[in-house]
Amino acid sequence: MLSTAFTEAVSPAYLGAGLALRSLLGFGAGAVAPLVFGRVLDLTNEAGTTPTHWGWAFVTLGLGGVLATWCAWGLARDRARAARAVPAG
Repeated sequence: MLSTAFTEAVSPAYLGAGLALRSLLGFGAGAVAPLVFGRVLDLTNEAGTTPTHWGWAFVTLGLGGVLATWCAWGLARDRARAARAVPAG
């Protein structure tokens, strides 16, 4: 759904570059997320023991979801604003 909204909102001249940047950021986040998750898990649990406190590690994953939702919401607002600016007819 986000890709569809993105392709409708971006000018055709910039669509390839925009999708490339989106892919770079998306796959980059997928590569970094396990490192951040593990680091937070290490920081919130005692060294050398089996982790028992998982909450903050999962919060880091939730922050990524919140950021994606915020970006999609901003894209929808910009699109609605642009639609209102175009005169009918």
